[in-house]
Amino acid sequence: MSVIIPVRKADVRLLQQLQALCCQSDAPVFDVVVVANGDYDGIADLVRSATREGVRMRVVDGSQRRGVSYARNVGAAHARGAILLFCDGDDVVDSKWVSEMNRALKDHAVVSGALDLKRLNRVAVRAWSVESPGAALPRSMGYLPYAVGANMGVRAEAYRVLAGCDESYIGGHEEVDFAWRAQEAGYSIGFAKDAVVHYRLRPTMRALFRQRYNSGRTYSQLYANYRSRIALRTSPAREAQIWLEVIRRLARARDAVDLGRVVRMAGWHLGRLVGGVRYFAMGPDDSGLQLREEA
Repeated sequence: MSVIIPVRKADVRLLQQLQALCCQSDAPVFDVVVVANGDYDGIADLVRSATREGVRMRVVDGSQRRGVSYARNVGAAHARGAILLFCDGDDVVDSKWVSEMNRALKDHAVVSGALDLKRLNRVAVRAWSVESPGAALPRSMGYLPYAVGANMGVRAEAYRVLAGCDESYIGGHEEVDFAWRAQEAGYSIGFAKDAVVHYRLRPTMRALFRQRYNSGRTYSQLYANYRSRIALRTSPAREAQIWLEVIRRLARARDAVDLGRVVRMAGWHLGRLVGGVRYFAMGPDDSGLQLREEA
């Protein structure tokens, strides 16, 4: 097994993730491939300081092109394992993450685990994230389920057959595209409820807006690539309703929690709009129920 971690820069969050991987319980033999998608020297120094006996860690240079898809593909190309596990450098895997992912991948070619938001995030920051991580595979646009990139396992053979992640996705939805292509090719996907990753949310409104904007933009990119399979559609009237709702919530915001939710909502829908112009197809809004529940 090989654990692949794409990283832009070295900081204490990466150290925490590497320490968590060094303390896995009941895990089969695995190595860790850290892909430096930015500061190679700093990342290499930090990995050397975190390496412990019994866990092989190495750093590979993935700085030729920015983006998590490219970094994951570079990591997969250097991995020795028959199973590839993907996580991020700013999260923390649970103590049985490797063993539980290994167990689930005996039955499925692609697997995703659970996300825990409590351990690494302040209450106020969690309140900005109105959706729950859930106890099952998420779906998008009413189409197929997908694996979350921050907690994903893939059989190496399937990853190679599918040519890895599509590097044209910059900012999100590359894992959705990969999972959809896998299922369309006949591979099975499963959910490992006990393979937990403690997920770190964006801690500032500026970072939250940027993340949601990028995600909304690539959401429209995803729709443009799969629209022949998607039943959902948007309309000018629906888009006008969305932006009237954004304005209404901004006017009614009473505290940082309310404002954070508006920032999140505005970033997502602005990204959808920009992506719609760029890819000549705007991803349909599939959050209508969520919006009514919040109101």
